[in-house]
Amino acid sequence: MRLIPVKSDGRTSIAEAAITLAEAVSQNNISRAYRVLVQVADDLTAPDPAAAEIPVDIRNVPGPLRERGVLIDVDELTSA
Repeated sequence: MRLIPVKSDGRTSIAEAAITLAEAVSQNNISRAYRVLVQVADDLTAPDPAAAEIPVDIRNVPGPLRERGVLIDVDELTSA
């Protein structure tokens, strides 16, 4: 796996959102859990200016992923 640092422009990472979501669910705070999910969905659909900086050869991205805007190189999906 290769980690690529990018500017998040103040967005919460999925890892941070997952922790917040788990806490909200464990506390039965449904409205907070819902807000976290809505924020994640909003962040995922917003244009990301940093995405242009990610060094991925689009020809190596599997078609189904590329069609959904997920730019993961096929070599990164191969497990050892």
